[in-house]
Amino acid sequence: MTLARAFLFFFLADGVWALANGLLGRVAGVAVLPGFGALLGLGSGLLALTTYVALGFSPRLPKRVLVPPCLFLLWSAAGGMPLPLTLGLADAALLVSALQVVVGSAALGLFRQLAARGEGPGGDGRRWRHALGFFGANLILLPPAAAVYLGWCLALATAHFTGGFVSLGWGGISAQERVYERGDRRVHLVAMIHVADGSFYRSVLAGVPPQDAVVLLEGVTDREGLLPSFSYGRLAAALGLEAQEESLAAPPALTTEPADVDVGTFSPATVAVLVAAGRVLASDSPEAFVAAYGALAAAGSRPGALDALRADLIDRRDEHLLARLEEALGAYRRAVVPWGAAHLPGIEAGLLARGFRLADTRERTAIGFARTPSP
Repeated sequence: MTLARAFLFFFLADGVWALANGLLGRVAGVAVLPGFGALLGLGSGLLALTTYVALGFSPRLPKRVLVPPCLFLLWSAAGGMPLPLTLGLADAALLVSALQVVVGSAALGLFRQLAARGEGPGGDGRRWRHALGFFGANLILLPPAAAVYLGWCLALATAHFTGGFVSLGWGGISAQERVYERGDRRVHLVAMIHVADGSFYRSVLAGVPPQDAVVLLEGVTDREGLLPSFSYGRLAAALGLEAQEESLAAPPALTTEPADVDVGTFSPATVAVLVAAGRVLASDSPEAFVAAYGALAAAGSRPGALDALRADLIDRRDEHLLARLEEALGAYRRAVVPWGAAHLPGIEAGLLARGFRLADTRERTAIGFARTPSP
């Protein structure tokens, strides 16, 4: 019972500290003793793990009181999904902290009431039957529950960050093509992903009529040689798929034009992350992968790196494409834009702001989970 009481105390203290720091940061823009908060979180997590194991061996410990805080910490460690998708990271973290205070206060109060009844443990036979039942139920129920939850979170995150252009379902990953009209001009936004079934890439441009149409190609140039080789080929081969840069080839009858920027326009922080990411993709051994991934994590965690990535890799390229699109529509009646799905929400917003309207939507399977290898 002492272990359970200590766990609930740490759980509540961790929530109170995180909530207080979150509110203080919102008001004053400062954090008080963040290291102490990290210690509270570590202590709460270790005690949660120990308490959960102890639940299997002690019938005396009240599961209805202790299991919810343990599962809450597991959910919190997963980022509190899907709250960040709707509230943003800062607001979601504040809400999770407030919920932790509520759950901790209720659990601690109920625990004290139940502990006052003095329910004692049973004999050894009862303990072992209890342990077998508890851990057996966990082995049966937790893995599928965790898989369903993670799959649901991934599906929500995929739809959120791609504006619904890419969706994750039981059968696979689907990508949309949306057609927009303004007068006699049409724009096809085709969601792309870096690795997919080869048949998906071959179908993207197969139905584009060659008359009076242009394909605006994605692909950052590197005239100054700032980046090492950057290819998804190794990853695609490991997954039994094909890489976009190797498989998306326009038929000779189609007119294609480059519509992307040069690496030289990116900030040094973005270039550093791209160099590290390229080395991760090129890793040919576990040791090389670990070293490259460590360098990528370090580059991405530098102050301002995430903002620079967003500005360079998404916003700057979207603006450049929209400008090229207006130029192309002066000469062609139809423009096809097969670009990465993360770009399409911004490009779509730019089209709607320029007077286009959505006219049609089509969907293709990019990766089928029950598929045969592409020929």
